[in-house]
Amino acid sequence: MRDRKIVSNKQIIREKLISCFVAVAFLFNSICLLANILFPSVENFGEIFIIVFLILGMLVCLTASCRINFGLLLLNSIILLAILASYLYYDSSEIVKTLMNNYIVWGIGVTVIMMQKYNIRRTLDVLYWLSLVIILFEFAAEAEQKYESFTWTYSVLPCVATAIIHFAYCRFSNLILKITYIPGFLMLIKFVLNANRGGLISILLLLFFISLKSLNSVNLHLKSRKTLSILLVAVSIAVGLFFEQITLLLYNCMQNLDLNIHALSKMYRLIEVDNITNNRQDLYSYAWHGFLNSPLWGNGIGGFSVNHGGWTHNLVLQLLYEGGILLSSLVLIPLVKNCLFVLREKRLTGDEYSLFVLLFSASIPKLMFSTELWSTQSCWMLFAFCMLIRCKYSTHNTNKLK
Repeated sequence: MRDRKIVSNKQIIREKLISCFVAVAFLFNSICLLANILFPSVENFGEIFIIVFLILGMLVCLTASCRINFGLLLLNSIILLAILASYLYYDSSEIVKTLMNNYIVWGIGVTVIMMQKYNIRRTLDVLYWLSLVIILFEFAAEAEQKYESFTWTYSVLPCVATAIIHFAYCRFSNLILKITYIPGFLMLIKFVLNANRGGLISILLLLFFISLKSLNSVNLHLKSRKTLSILLVAVSIAVGLFFEQITLLLYNCMQNLDLNIHALSKMYRLIEVDNITNNRQDLYSYAWHGFLNSPLWGNGIGGFSVNHGGWTHNLVLQLLYEGGILLSSLVLIPLVKNCLFVLREKRLTGDEYSLFVLLFSASIPKLMFSTELWSTQSCWMLFAFCMLIRCKYSTHNTNKLK
C-alpha cells in the first residue's frame, strides 16, 4: 500500500513537471523577451535555455514509462531524414543545420513531452502566471519601443492569448485574483495598437473560436444556427470583396478618434502604393515555380532560405517548395484532419478546447503570413496535442463498440 502511494506521488510530481515544461515551451519567445529586458548583457540565453529545457524535459519523460505515438514517431523520423538529406545536398549548409537543431528541439523534443500525461488545467494556470509576470515587466520596460514590431508582436502574443483564454475558460472566482486580469486587459489594448497584422489576425481568430464555443453551448434553434452561419459567410464574402474600402474606412475612423493602430496604418500605406502583400507576392511566386520544378520531392528542407534568402511567409508554399507533394501530404493532411477532429468532437472538455484554441491561434496565422515551420514550437505542440486528443477519443469509441 505504501509503495503504491509513493508511486502515485511520483506520478503526480511528474505530471506537474510536464505541465510546467509544456507551459515553458509555449512561452519560449516570451521568456527570451523577459530575459533580454532583465539581463540585456547576457548573450546566447535562448540557446542555453533550449539545451537545459530539452535535457530536463527528456529526463522527466524517462523517469517512468514514456508514452510514444508511433504515427508521430514515424513522421518525426521521416522529417529528420529529409533534413539530413537536405543538409548533405546543400554541402553542410549552416542554415539547414540551424533548422535541423531547431526541429530536434521543437519538432521532436516538444512533441515527445506533449504526448506524456499532464494536467491541462494546471498547464493553463502555469501559463497564466508566467504570462502575467512577463506582461508586468514588459509594461515597465516599454519593450514595444525597443524592439521591431515583428519581434515584439510574436514575443507578446502568447502572453496576451493566454490571458484571454484563461479569462474565458478558467476565470478565478476570488475577487483579489480577478484583479490580476487587469494587466492582461491593458496589454490587449496595447497589443492591438502596436502589433503587426499577423498578430491581430491571431487574436481575432482566437476570439472567433471562443465565440464559436459560446454559441455551441447556447441552446439555439436550428433555424437560428443556420441564420448565424449564413450571416458569417456573408460577412466573410463582404470583407473579401471590399477589403480595401473597409480598411480605408476603419483607418479614417481611427484618425478621427486620434488613434493610431500600427497594423491598420501599415495596411493603409501598402494599399496606397498598391502593395498589399508587402512584396510577399515575389516570395510566393518564387516558391510556386520552385515547387513546379520539383513537384514530387521538392528542393530540400531549408532550400528556400539557401536559394532565395529568408522564408516563404506561407506554410503551404514552404512545404511544397521544400518537400514537394510527398512531405506536404505527410504534414498537412494529418494536421488538418486532426484539427477538424478536435473541432468536431463534442465530448471535448473546456480545458482541452481552450488549449487547442491557444495553440492553434498562436501558430497557424503566424505560419501563413510571417514565419517558417521548423522553428515554430507552437505548431508542433498543436500537432502533438491534436494527435493525443484523437487517440484519446478514438480509443473511447473503440471501447464503446466492444
